[in-house]
Formats: sequence, structure tokens, C-alpha cells
Amino acid sequence: MKPYIVITGCGSSGTGFTAKALNKAGVQAKHERAGRDAIVSWYLGAKDVRLPSPKASGWSKVPTPYVLLHQTRHPLKVISTVQAFRPESWDYMGRCLPGVFTPDLSLIQRCMRYWYHWNLLVEQQRPSLRYQVERLPELWDMVCDVIERPGLPNTAQDLSKTTHSRAGTYKALTWRDLRRADAIFTHEVRKLGKRYGYGD
Repeated sequence: MKPYIVITGCGSSGTGFTAKALNKAGVQAKHERAGRDAIVSWYLGAKDVRLPSPKASGWSKVPTPYVLLHQTRHPLKVISTVQAFRPESWDYMGRCLPGVFTPDLSLIQRCMRYWYHWNLLVEQQRPSLRYQVERLPELWDMVCDVIERPGLPNTAQDLSKTTHSRAGTYKALTWRDLRRADAIFTHEVRKLGKRYGYGD
């Protein structure tokens, strides 16, 4: 029996892109909802069925056995995009990360803390593989081996990377912007980013 596939990470880490790539390869995956074979959703970064997500499909919908993958994206890309998140998403994040988003924080500081702490939540679940979404086309065969679907056609290499874009709804941030907002925490973000393979 092939395991169910769970792929999670931060919101705006390219989960919509990955779900589409899996579907085109013949794996029935849904974005932020439970598909027949897989779910690709940032909501599952927090594994606590007592905290239902804004979507219908949380951990209670995930069958066993399953294989968990941690998808990452460059911190500046995610932190920039999270500025456009809806209030219900921030409410969910706050319930999953109690005490992290204090009232004194600016929006950029909140986004930085989300990227940092949400990835650590995923780490606590001990995923079978962590990979950069930017490198999914070149890592495709390895990902397919981990999810026990070897030989799937590499649909990620030709797929548009603007599957679920929020372009134009937020300001693209630089490391300088982050340092101005919170120099000390920017250091922590960069350190974790380097551990995930993002050197710039």
C-alpha cells in the first residue's frame, strides 16, 4: 500500500504549484484540501487536530500511513507575500503559535516571525524530506522516490511558477527592509534560511 502524501511548509511556499505538478503527473493531490492521494497545504504545518484550519481539511482528514515532506521557499519571498495574508489566516497562525504575534510588532516583524516559527513547527513533525520548491524540477526524482511513486513524469519542469500568485498585493522586501524592522530577528531568519540552503 502506497502511503498518503502530505506536503506542508509556510503559506506562500509554492504549495499550489506543487499540488498542480503532482496532479499533472497523475497523483490526485489537492491544494489545502484532502485529495485521494495527497494534500499540499501550509495549514498542516501545525499538527494539532484541536486547532481546525480555516479550510475543511486539517489533520483529521489525513489517512495513515502517510509520508510527510517539508517544502521551503526563500525567506524573503515568503515574508514579502505573507504581508497580504487575510485576517482569518493570521488568526489561525496566532492560535497555532500562541504568544508569538504580540501587539507591539509591526507587520514585517509578524511576517518574519511567522516564517521562522512555522518552519520550526514543521521540523517538529520530523518530515521524511525537506526540499526547496525552487529546486523541485531538479529534485523531482528524489521527491518521487520518497513518496513511493518512482518514475512519475517531471511535470514541475514545465509548469508556470505563478500558479497562485499574489503579485501586486504586497511590497517585495529586501534584507535591508527586514534589518530596519528588526535587526536581531533578521539574523535569526537568515541563519535558519542558510540551514535550509538559502545563502543570500
